[in-house]
Amino acid sequence: TVHGGRIALVDGVSYQIRVLDGTGRPLGTIGRALAPRRPTRADVAAAREEARPRLISPEGIPQVAGATSEGPAAGARDARAVLKEIEDGLDAMTFNDRIPVVLGIRYDAEGRLWVARTPDVWGKAPLLDVFAPDGAYLGTTRALPRLPDAFGHGGLAAFIEKDDLDVPYLRVVRIAF
Repeated sequence: TVHGGRIALVDGVSYQIRVLDGTGRPLGTIGRALAPRRPTRADVAAAREEARPRLISPEGIPQVAGATSEGPAAGARDARAVLKEIEDGLDAMTFNDRIPVVLGIRYDAEGRLWVARTPDVWGKAPLLDVFAPDGAYLGTTRALPRLPDAFGHGGLAAFIEKDDLDVPYLRVVRIAF
């Protein structure tokens, strides 16, 4: 993420965020003494369930090219066979031995760095740590459902959401400090 000529990046599983200037020269590191954790059975199950709707519709139709619910057509494959392949693939998913502590980072309009931490249970809302422009830790909040998609001046935060018809819309909230 970039703000005011500064670049913040995470390139590992620990809570170490490197801050660089626009030329790539290191300016410092922001971090907390939080260790990555091993995935639990609940994490693995939740990750598989999170992936399922991207692959199979609520009606049970594969969300992949080349599958039809009417059966094989010219160049198409039987949806039942594709569903079995998807389920087999979900069961065969592998996972890293450690879950990264940092889920995402973003600067707000005032130069504060927001860090979304991976929750204790996969699929739950992340904890959001906030750091001042100078890197000082300001605190942690659970007040937001996730890291905002964008920030505006005056404490505005924007979230891209979808309605019941899967139409995207923008929800803007004001964050009080």
